[in-house]
Amino acid sequence: SETMLSASQVLYVQAGKWTLPEWTAPASTLSILFGRQKLGFCVQHWDGRQLRTEKQNVARLGPRVGSYLLLSLNEICLQPDPVTARLVVAALLSHCLEQLVGLEMRVSRSRDLFLAVQDYLEEHLTQPLTRESVAKRFHITPNYLSHIFQKSGSVGFNEFLTSVRLEKAKKLLRGYDLKVKEIAHNCGFVDSNYFCRVFKRYTERSPSEYRRHCRSAQQG
Repeated sequence: SETMLSASQVLYVQAGKWTLPEWTAPASTLSILFGRQKLGFCVQHWDGRQLRTEKQNVARLGPRVGSYLLLSLNEICLQPDPVTARLVVAALLSHCLEQLVGLEMRVSRSRDLFLAVQDYLEEHLTQPLTRESVAKRFHITPNYLSHIFQKSGSVGFNEFLTSVRLEKAKKLLRGYDLKVKEIAHNCGFVDSNYFCRVFKRYTERSPSEYRRHCRSAQQG
């Protein structure tokens, strides 16, 4: 059957059914897909010539409020009650808004935590840092620590830690006459031979070669 929607109206489509919208005038619509594990938001803008679509998925967390509200809507479909339907839809939209706000808060907390861990690593490079010890320091699980690095830093924890240590090593090699072994220990590497192997893998030069290269460049 065909249904013409006007401003502020809501169309509820039960599970297993679908719609095929036809645009007759410029308009914007919000569609919400209620999945088992996530909510799918889709905003569409039709200007009379072109359709623009924006999508966002959000994990469904917290109490199962949304599931019970959907069950209520299914019951209302069997015995229509416009007043109750409006109240349930309003509650459902409020629940969806809470999920979106919760996403922003989770992203913000994750980013703040990533920056705090980043600062901690840079300040404690000489210590024998591990994913487990750092996670314990911030009262989170090692897996969650890896998650925030992949999400916020786009790099793994160990790779990030190694890159920070090597950047400090480069600085010491450029500006100080410390022995390679001393630099390795100052950057958190217990084994200087391992430090040399890692340094060469990342820079394609040994620490001594890197130092000579930098000094010749400064003199030239």
